[in-house]
Amino acid sequence: MTRLHTIRDAALSQFAEHGYEGTSLSGIAGAVGIKTPSLYAHYASKDDLFLQVVQHAFHLEERRIVHYFSSHAHETLEEVLYGFFSWIEGEYHNCSTAKFVLRMSFFPPANLTQQVMAVVIPFYTKMERLLQSYLRQANESEKLLRTSPVQAALAFTTMVDGTIVDLLYDEGRTYRRRVEAVWPIMWHGMSIGEE
Repeated sequence: MTRLHTIRDAALSQFAEHGYEGTSLSGIAGAVGIKTPSLYAHYASKDDLFLQVVQHAFHLEERRIVHYFSSHAHETLEEVLYGFFSWIEGEYHNCSTAKFVLRMSFFPPANLTQQVMAVVIPFYTKMERLLQSYLRQANESEKLLRTSPVQAALAFTTMVDGTIVDLLYDEGRTYRRRVEAVWPIMWHGMSIGEE
């Protein structure tokens, strides 16, 4: 791993844990074992480093989400979608990348909001399209959806966003309760099941 990657990974961990405002270049340098001025050999400023981390983290999380769906292809559509809530909860608590991505999606630094949203919006658009494709393929084999894959994907991502807010605001103390309350209603509304 190059020094550049080591700095970026340390910065990702620091930003995920402390946010943009709570992270200092000296803290990142200390985590890497270098002096703060050495960071400037690789990054022009804290903002530059942060935006590089944003690009990297969203790319990694995209790959992790795609892997989740592909590695659960043997399960039913309901199991995969419902299981995603446990997966994302685990990601938030155990993966700096996921924690960073979720926090920056909802709470980007005020001075960098435009630049962060230029990454966030295409990320969510792409994830929604991938989910539409996944739902379309699953529906072709299982014939489960009572609504279009486009509507089902939009409804699902809206529910995911709504429950993720609970992870962000209170570290998920009521996350599971919210998922358990909303999931059966959502699945009943989007799937062809017993009336």
